[in-house]
Amino acid sequence: MRWCVVLRGSDGSLIPMTTADRIFACLQGIATGDAIGKQTEQLSRDAVRRRYPHGVRGFEGAPGSTIPRYVGNRKREWRIGETTDDTERTIAVARAIIGDDGAISHASVGREMLRCTKCVHPGVKSLWEFQRAGDPARVATEHDGCGAAIRVAPVGIMYTSDRRGGRCRAPMAGPRRSRLRDGRPSGA
Repeated sequence: MRWCVVLRGSDGSLIPMTTADRIFACLQGIATGDAIGKQTEQLSRDAVRRRYPHGVRGFEGAPGSTIPRYVGNRKREWRIGETTDDTERTIAVARAIIGDDGAISHASVGREMLRCTKCVHPGVKSLWEFQRAGDPARVATEHDGCGAAIRVAPVGIMYTSDRRGGRCRAPMAGPRRSRLRDGRPSGA
């Protein structure tokens, strides 16, 4: 059975999606969710309810203005609609796949990760140590993080479940890539 991904038009018609459409939609969804989520990142459930009594309904404020709780933050004044290191590093994984023509490697992902600049400060130890080491083949053995779950999306786009097409060359790519930063195979 072959799956055909489609969108439903405003008139109810079905619109087939190309591979490029699916890739763009995936990356756009990651970036949008990342930017919306930054508004509540690391807040307790009670704090979210206090700040957003009607729930988070998208971007809460004017695009480009500082998220209220980050005004005066010494590390970074995050802006409404701004993506974080998670989106930047997801795109780095995509660049590594494209740059290696699909033959993804630990070092190629590491090289792209070293180009990333967001959240590189001593407060985020795993990223700080990775950047300071400057070794694209480095494997982290300490620290926790959950960014691997988002960064692995380009691997899923590139390596489909259609083994007949020869595209499933990296079934362990997600867990191996997560070790660059997170230090644990699960990345969780």
